[in-house]
Amino acid sequence: MDGNRRYGRAHLSSANAGHKAGGEKIIDFTRWCREEGIRQLTVYAFSTENWNRPKKEVDLLMLMFVKYCGEVRFWVGVFCLFC
Repeated sequence: MDGNRRYGRAHLSSANAGHKAGGEKIIDFTRWCREEGIRQLTVYAFSTENWNRPKKEVDLLMLMFVKYCGEVRFWVGVFCLFC
C-alpha cells in the first residue's frame, strides 16, 4: 500500500484522504478476492519507515487499521491477524 499519502496530496484534499482511499481500496480488493475464490491474502500496509512519520499521522493510521480490518472481517469473513 505504498503511495497513499502522495496520492492524497496530489489528487485529493490531503494525505489523510489518500490513506482513507487506500483503506477503501483494500475493502474493494478483498471482496474481489473472495468473489474470485482467493482464500488467502497478505497485505503489507505499514513499513518500519512509517514509524518515523509525525505521531498524529501514525496514530491515525493505527486507528484506520483497526477500522478497515474490522470491515474486512465483517464483509468477507476472513481472519485478520491485526484485529
